[in-house]
Amino acid sequence: MRIRPKDHDLDLTKKSARQGFANTSVGDGSDQVYGQALCRGDVTPEVCRKCVQNVSKEIMEECQSKDAIMWHELCQIQYSYQMFFSLEVYTGKYPDSNEEEKDVPDQAHFQSVKSLMNTLSEKAAHDASSLMFATGKKEFSKAETIFGLVQCTRDISPNGCRSCFAQSLGDLGACCGHRQGGTVFSRNCNVRFEAHLFYGQAEGNRWKTWMVVTVACISTFLVGVAISSYLLHHRQRKRRETDLEKRSRLNWETRLNIINGIARGLLYLHEESRLKIIHRDLKPSNVLLDQEMLAKISDFGMARIFGEDQNAANTRRIVGT
Repeated sequence: MRIRPKDHDLDLTKKSARQGFANTSVGDGSDQVYGQALCRGDVTPEVCRKCVQNVSKEIMEECQSKDAIMWHELCQIQYSYQMFFSLEVYTGKYPDSNEEEKDVPDQAHFQSVKSLMNTLSEKAAHDASSLMFATGKKEFSKAETIFGLVQCTRDISPNGCRSCFAQSLGDLGACCGHRQGGTVFSRNCNVRFEAHLFYGQAEGNRWKTWMVVTVACISTFLVGVAISSYLLHHRQRKRRETDLEKRSRLNWETRLNIINGIARGLLYLHEESRLKIIHRDLKPSNVLLDQEMLAKISDFGMARIFGEDQNAANTRRIVGT
């Protein structure tokens, strides 16, 4: 019988508390378990230790799968029976808190957000002293300041980190370009912006370490990241489809570009990715469009990974589309 991660002491708490990030593995062969912890770059070692300790316990209680990832506000934990360290494949995830953000009528607002986040992304990815973490602010008006935070796991390359940020910012525009704030998580990087200061702040030297952001328990480990169904994305896509102004942008050239983008995405998953991935549930609601109307394939909940030379598989039931 395969050993569960909770049967192992992954020792992530001590290692991550010292440096804010840790990779570790235990066991041998089919019983080998890989674990990773990342603390937000502005927390103290003690806060990091407590967050990782509590989330490590919580993820075992919440998830009964072979692979899982859990994000809290101040740390994230992931484990898997498949090696995922340094794997640079992006799929973003939205926390439910994005729905609570207020709308912003001024379209220039997100342009300022993008300018700030791009500056922070460059610093986090390529400034070695930053440890792949950066925060900053930008004045949008006399009455409003935008605050931003970006962070990568330290097992990927600087270029991989910058690429992850670029894709996250595309998703951030799709979900939250019309909001005062927003967050996108992925296995390798996290980005967030708000209209209030949310980083580097302690309340009586006690951080809010108990806020659960989101969790993903998955039975098949898809490209080293957690995947969700993106219900928020689906609702926003329906809203976008009813917006006459944006609908007018769907001329035939744009529609052809969307189709070509979907085809390129499938080709990448089938032929060019390190892992051959069969989506099995491709439909309009699982194709997302960013502000530039570029297509992104989402919702890998029914996907399967094929072996290097595998070109067929049998299923016990019909799934997907």
